[in-house]
Amino acid sequence: MSEPAREPSSPRLPPALILENLFARGDYRPAMGLSPLDVAEYFKNGGRPELLAERQRLLASTPEDFVCECASERDRGIVGKFARRWNPDLELGSLVRLGRAWEPDFIVVDRHPPRSVLGGCVCFPSGWSLPEKFAQPVSLVHDRVPALNELLGSHIGQFLARLEFDKFYQRTNWGLTSSNQLNQHPKQQIPLIQASCSDPFLRIEWQAFGALSAGLILFAIRIFHIPFEEVRQNPEAAALLARNLETMSPEMLEYKRLDGCRDQLVGLLKPEVTAS
Repeated sequence: MSEPAREPSSPRLPPALILENLFARGDYRPAMGLSPLDVAEYFKNGGRPELLAERQRLLASTPEDFVCECASERDRGIVGKFARRWNPDLELGSLVRLGRAWEPDFIVVDRHPPRSVLGGCVCFPSGWSLPEKFAQPVSLVHDRVPALNELLGSHIGQFLARLEFDKFYQRTNWGLTSSNQLNQHPKQQIPLIQASCSDPFLRIEWQAFGALSAGLILFAIRIFHIPFEEVRQNPEAAALLARNLETMSPEMLEYKRLDGCRDQLVGLLKPEVTAS
């Protein structure tokens, strides 16, 4: 008797990335935290129809909020050809069409200085808008992140310049949010986490970087939400997050929209403090 067909597995954030490369060890600091990426695991659709349905809904209603088409047909073709390596059934022709059928968000960047954003499709942004970043150099895209360019700007530039063709790397970034809604475009006006800290979520961006050609870089993002209570139940993760929050600059706390609830969050992560 033949075995029943298995459901496609959903791409999952590698557990090691959560503790090893998500939170800073010791005091908070921005870090690149790069490691090699399993390209097939990341870029192949994982059988998540609800995810694709939400992408299709957003792109049918307000595509101008999420998509910027590359001006060059050749560039669009390079991105589409890459996506079809892992998803042969994808229909190509435009980035909006690709964005409806491909699970990860993606941004196309010119590899040549000043490394400007050429296009992409970002349906699930974390408080920012791709159209607002269109045609801007990467350095300006990062400019609103406190101290990022000062601390890592030269390293980011060197990394992008040295990327070998078809080699991809991964990193993670984190935030805390009051909503598990995937689309956190500024127009959504996601509420701040209140002082009561009722049911927030750890929002993780699993990011991927790689060179598609001599002239193009692909930057991709997958979003994961972890209930705050699950973080609290992991002693190591709770301790790392608490220390990161305690040592974060006022500017970064404001950027991450945590300046009004930081102390309450730390108290929840360090119950011995609350009890004393």
